[in-house]
Amino acid sequence: LYASGNRLKHLPTSLGGLMQLDSLFIFNNELTQLPMELGQLTRLTHLNACQNRILEIPDSFEHLSSLIRLDLSHNKIRTIPSSLSRLPSLVHLLLSTNELSKIPSELAQVQSLEYIYLFSNQLIDLPESLLTLPRLTYLYVNANALSHSAKSLLDALLLKGCIVVV
Repeated sequence: LYASGNRLKHLPTSLGGLMQLDSLFIFNNELTQLPMELGQLTRLTHLNACQNRILEIPDSFEHLSSLIRLDLSHNKIRTIPSSLSRLPSLVHLLLSTNELSKIPSELAQVQSLEYIYLFSNQLIDLPESLLTLPRLTYLYVNANALSHSAKSLLDALLLKGCIVVV
């Protein structure tokens, strides 16, 4: 479903009834929230809601068991809910240009993660648990005010073969 660039302010809750939906592109709108009912879209593999004004990620997203790519970059998200750690298929997590100040250590439970985009946030530290992600290939954390300990963690990721952009 492609509904991008339409100045949408709200999504209908009935969207959760589209049980066969595998891709949802709702970027470049004026959304401030995503309906909890999106969590019912268990066949959804791609969700692109970047370039909106979204403030939070619904806890119901933990039910998006087929989700491979989640793009919520260029929004106003301040926290990543721990429920995101229950997405077994997630490979690409794009949360750049938000207002994140912390990454939950539980994110490392998503063993399928390969690409994490966190640049242009308000991050100072990163959880050591990122070192346990077996498939992490790219980590983008540039344009953050990272501490010395966070930079040491990035060095350890580099040694593991991860490409880190600082």
